[in-house]
Amino acid sequence: MIKPLIAVLGPNPEELMDFIDLLEDRTEERQIGLSVYRGRYAGQDIVALISGICKVNPAIVTQMLIDRYRIDQMIVCGVAGAIADYEIGDTIISTEVCHHDVTPRFLQEGYPFMETAESCFMADPGMIATMKQAAKDFPYRVDYGRIASGEYFVDQAGREQIIRDFNPLAVDMETAGVAHACHVNQLPFLAIRTITDNEKQSGLAVFRDNFELARTRAMALLRRYLEV
Repeated sequence: MIKPLIAVLGPNPEELMDFIDLLEDRTEERQIGLSVYRGRYAGQDIVALISGICKVNPAIVTQMLIDRYRIDQMIVCGVAGAIADYEIGDTIISTEVCHHDVTPRFLQEGYPFMETAESCFMADPGMIATMKQAAKDFPYRVDYGRIASGEYFVDQAGREQIIRDFNPLAVDMETAGVAHACHVNQLPFLAIRTITDNEKQSGLAVFRDNFELARTRAMALLRRYLEV
């Protein structure tokens, strides 16, 4: 049986390099100006890279991986800000993903002609089921729901509008770009995002203070997923 090739993407080096360092038989090559790492983890064939932040960079990287590596699954691993009532260090697993800075009807009336009210891209049910199995005895909170992405850092001032329009559990700056590319290519995807900031503790300083804890927990769940 041929094992699937799983792509793992992190926006920043700190969000993924510790995992990349664990790859067995690791090789590195350059594609579109980025280092692409190939190897194995827990018997799984992995291709991993750091995409850069915001939505366009990860979307470009996702399409490149689809075209040049023929990947079978995509996982985004990193941190996020909470919109719903979550604490620092809780993790959100995507069930669906949307752009919070794009009017949904633009994606309904034009390509890719979305059919959901908020133009959400649906995460793969099989990958979600695997994550639920992997996370069942994880010592920290893991929840499942909508993630919204936009091209700016969300603090207190922007929260209420996003809640009114999209009501996500968490926000980040990359996942919708990946999900969009996966949707049009019919590629299964999943996002693992651990909370760095929330309604009670917000702003860039809080994000930086909690980044280490959050990125470590996200990578721990990534490893559990691959070990199932």
